[in-house]
Amino acid sequence: MTEFEAFMATIQSFPTVIFTVLLGVVLLYWIFVFLGMLDIDVFDIDLDTDMDVDMDLDMDMDVDMDADVDMDADAHIHHGFGDILQRLDLTGVPLTVTVSLLVLSSWLLTYLSVEYIGAIGTTFVWGSVIAFGSFCVSTLVTSGLVQPLKRFFVTVHAPENKSLVGKICEIQTLTVDDNHGQAEIREGYSSYIIQVPSSNSSELSGASKALIFAFDAENDVFQVKPLDPASTSELV
Repeated sequence: MTEFEAFMATIQSFPTVIFTVLLGVVLLYWIFVFLGMLDIDVFDIDLDTDMDVDMDLDMDMDVDMDADVDMDADAHIHHGFGDILQRLDLTGVPLTVTVSLLVLSSWLLTYLSVEYIGAIGTTFVWGSVIAFGSFCVSTLVTSGLVQPLKRFFVTVHAPENKSLVGKICEIQTLTVDDNHGQAEIREGYSSYIIQVPSSNSSELSGASKALIFAFDAENDVFQVKPLDPASTSELV
């Protein structure tokens, strides 16, 4: 048997085959990512899912009991899984990256363990021990590998709408009327485009400064008024 044939026999036998199949799924996923058919964070879990669901259920009293139970249980499962990831320090990067590293390291450790132990490593008892042990060790390995990757996946959260009230913006559209108008807010290296339809159309035009004095939550727009030239020192 050639070395390649021995390699193929090992990765297709228990316990390595478990992670071989998972590795195949991971490789297929990354192929779709590189082709632009999937996003890298398609399976990310919101660690605050239970909070969002509870708020939604409290506000909607017409949700039937079965849906209430299912959504609450699903939220707790997601929250519990998120807690596990945090305790193992596996957060800070997309879930798909974490899983990919975990599967790859588990597959490699399982393969090397079977190669070192020999044929006895393919029996059910020893194979199960090797698979479980490799997965546990791989969790620690993956935790170490994701640490330097976190700086490449920093999430910048947009400010809440109400927090923008009182700030200065710059009109971006040529004209502003009751139905249309956009403005830009600059904060450090970040900028935000907001909707600012206004009845003060004659006083607001492209590149002019305006003060945000209210947020209309019903229409999801900001109310602005022309900025007094004497107040330009208040720019934030």
